[in-house]
Amino acid sequence: MNRINSPELAEDGPDRSSGNSLPASVGGLPDAGARLSLAGPHFVEFQGRTTHVSASLSVGGVSDDATVASSAQPQRLCHIETIPVELSQAIMREVMKEDLSLDTHTQAYYRAFTQIRLICRRWADILEGMPELWVRLSMRMDERFVDLALSRSMDNPLIITGTLSSSPTLDRLLQHAYRWKVLSVSVADRSTMDHLAVHSAPLLEDLRLYHPIRPPYKILFNGSAPMLRIVHVRGCGVQWSTSLLSNLHSLVLLDIRQGAPDVGVLLEVLSTSPKLTLLRVQNTRLTQSSSRQTRIYLKCLRSLELRFLEQSILKQLADAVDIPMSTNCWFSFMRGTEWQPHSEQLEPINQRLSVLAAASIGSKSALTFWTVSDGCNREARVTYEGGADQQGALIFKFGVFPGTHNDVFEYFARQLGQAEPNPIPSALHIVNCSNRAYERNGLELLQRLHKHLPDTDEILIEDTSSGFIEDVFEIFFPGDNSLQLFRQLSILIIRDSTHKKWAASWLERRQRLQEKQGGWHRLPLRTLKIEGGTISAEIVKGLEQLVPNLVLDHVEVE
Repeated sequence: MNRINSPELAEDGPDRSSGNSLPASVGGLPDAGARLSLAGPHFVEFQGRTTHVSASLSVGGVSDDATVASSAQPQRLCHIETIPVELSQAIMREVMKEDLSLDTHTQAYYRAFTQIRLICRRWADILEGMPELWVRLSMRMDERFVDLALSRSMDNPLIITGTLSSSPTLDRLLQHAYRWKVLSVSVADRSTMDHLAVHSAPLLEDLRLYHPIRPPYKILFNGSAPMLRIVHVRGCGVQWSTSLLSNLHSLVLLDIRQGAPDVGVLLEVLSTSPKLTLLRVQNTRLTQSSSRQTRIYLKCLRSLELRFLEQSILKQLADAVDIPMSTNCWFSFMRGTEWQPHSEQLEPINQRLSVLAAASIGSKSALTFWTVSDGCNREARVTYEGGADQQGALIFKFGVFPGTHNDVFEYFARQLGQAEPNPIPSALHIVNCSNRAYERNGLELLQRLHKHLPDTDEILIEDTSSGFIEDVFEIFFPGDNSLQLFRQLSILIIRDSTHKKWAASWLERRQRLQEKQGGWHRLPLRTLKIEGGTISAEIVKGLEQLVPNLVLDHVEVE
């Protein structure tokens, strides 16, 4: 159903003259009591009087050229008013389904809500009688609107968002804490946290809590939230005990500097959550546990993220958690950590890489090296994606100084090269590994990778530097007696480059060389695939003479 464009309904609630209904008109929109069809002539009833409105009626009211005349004709129902109530409710639920997610701002949710009400009085009445659609509340709403929503939502579980602070609105919401299902809030002061500490939340399933005040709280929700399944905490410590945190499906700890649990306590929580699918611990000061840890098998885990942790903490956690082959793993060390390629802290990552490589024997895997720029910082990122069915990816990220990321990349190439041999070699993906200041590093990386993975038969280069791409062709296909890298290469993919520049320059040199050698010789390559960008028809013709299979994917030929 197409939505009518309308001005925003502010989250602090409409200015209503009555507490029994939403406003009839918001920002100049037509009265929800007017029956409007969406096409053709319109018949509108105002206070029992039927009038005819021309088809030029605008959303904001009658346009200047519209004519309104009295009519003695009997009232005609527009098509939308003949839809059965059950079907109208199904339409409304479908329209509001996306807006009911936590990713949608409450203001946008009630904007869509208002648009439905403005279709006709009948739809407004139906909507007001659907309590499951009145459950989304925000602290930015007007107190009167919160009262109305609490009344119309009846006993349905509530979704609460926004910034909690002492106010009459918070007092009203706390009276309904027994109905909270989702609490996605930041807390502005300690007194509000005190309120959360003493109110039980028997229906709470999803807690997303941010509190900038560092000291931890020893209890939340009076120690009773038996339905809690999703816990995302940022900035503050909470009650780290299995009495509150058990049977979790998702656990995220972000930026907790004070009050973070030690590794032993965290593992106790994990041991009581066999259905956990997401575990993310990032930039959090966990403390090491002195007791010997028993390995925990999280058979349902789909994503494990241990990011920006001290190396010893990362190792202790990774050693203690046993995960399925299908789990996606993301490891990254604390910024400023010095790269130590022989550090024992890398052992869990090496073990995971070895396990994935062994499972990929007989199938095509991919090893990706890319450099990510973040202002003045550069990060080396390595991803290994196994080719076996139901096999997750391994992602490793390490902050490096410009020009030193090749040390990280070569380390992982060496580890893969030392794994059990695979008759189907891994594909190499090289992404943004050169720039103006360090363009030669890209060529050096290729030479290092060739040393450990010489049998590679597929390489993808994704780089915006046309000079680097041109150099790649020179060292892959020298055309003379010089050493050629990756002699088994059969598929070369060039992505997102300025194709016209590198291709024209390289083809011109290649043509001169071929003329000296007495004719054109095809490249030792089965497929050259070019993705994205633009290229000239003349260059396409030249490349077709050099490779048996030239593939252009989303390339504009000029």
